[in-house]
Amino acid sequence: MAIQATGLAPNTQYYYALEIEGRLNLDHRGQFKTFPEGPASFTFAFGSCAETGSSHPVFETIRSLHPLFFLHLGDLHYRDIGADDPNRFRAAYDTVLASATQAALYRDVPLVYMWDDHDYGPNDSDAGAPGRRAVRLTYQEYVPHYPLPAGSGDVPLYQAFTVGRARVILTDLRSEKSPDPPSPGCDPNNPNKTLLGEAQKSWLKHRLNDKLELRFSIWGKR
Repeated sequence: MAIQATGLAPNTQYYYALEIEGRLNLDHRGQFKTFPEGPASFTFAFGSCAETGSSHPVFETIRSLHPLFFLHLGDLHYRDIGADDPNRFRAAYDTVLASATQAALYRDVPLVYMWDDHDYGPNDSDAGAPGRRAVRLTYQEYVPHYPLPAGSGDVPLYQAFTVGRARVILTDLRSEKSPDPPSPGCDPNNPNKTLLGEAQKSWLKHRLNDKLELRFSIWGKR
């Protein structure tokens, strides 16, 4: 289930809870602060590579610092799924969200997330991963995200958003990535090899020309 909130004021604290069968469930209430507009100071947290379903206290530490958002740089889980099966990716996300410390963090701090290899597919996955279609679709089903310039469905998941005067650019470095040697038929000197694909690379170049006073780019892990 996805809920889209509209008409929110910038730089404002909001709280939310679900009403189930006429009862407001305050046991799992959440909160978030909308992003500022124009010149502003803010903090955000970032991290990656947690064991599947980890309840490590670091997530509670991040939550206690009240960052404006938490940027997850990939390997949200280590299921290494090598099949075109959305249910296996759903189960992996469910395991992560069953973690008490992670669930509390994601209720109270906006999550910005882009996969790496182990949560996209097997180790060192690329565009040839067997689960490429399934993981793209399941991400859009489960993960809050910004509008995808590539559209919806079986598409790469690059996206961007603005906080104050900062433009945050999130690239998908897995689902369009050319295979690495010694993959069959892979020429290490092929000039057409790519991490981004032509459409994403063109989009990225245009975003880097956006006329904003400050920008930083999240390229993902290598």
